[in-house]
Amino acid sequence: SNFLLPVLKVFEMESHSVAQAGVHGAISFPMFPCEKLVLGTSLQASNILFHDPKISRQHCMVEYIPEQKMYYITDCSTNGTFLNDGRRIPENTPYPCAPLTRFYFGTNRQMFELV
Repeated sequence: SNFLLPVLKVFEMESHSVAQAGVHGAISFPMFPCEKLVLGTSLQASNILFHDPKISRQHCMVEYIPEQKMYYITDCSTNGTFLNDGRRIPENTPYPCAPLTRFYFGTNRQMFELV
């Protein structure tokens, strides 16, 4: 079958421009359906770790619901998780996102893409 795992792409932020960040490449994290991927600074509580004073211990959670072909981002942070257009994702509420949605958080606007 051609089923591909959904993927969270983490751009390497050598540059502040997203277009250029894509050139430096990205790290892809496969996501298993209905598994919650936790992004944050806590070694105990996060699957993907960051070191940044503006990123919370459990900053946000991402999951993929195959039946809906949709991702859900839940922001659990103090400083916010933002869509590519600058809108802040509502706190503590799973927010639906279609594939190819980009979002960011942190001091350097660490950029992600839901593939």
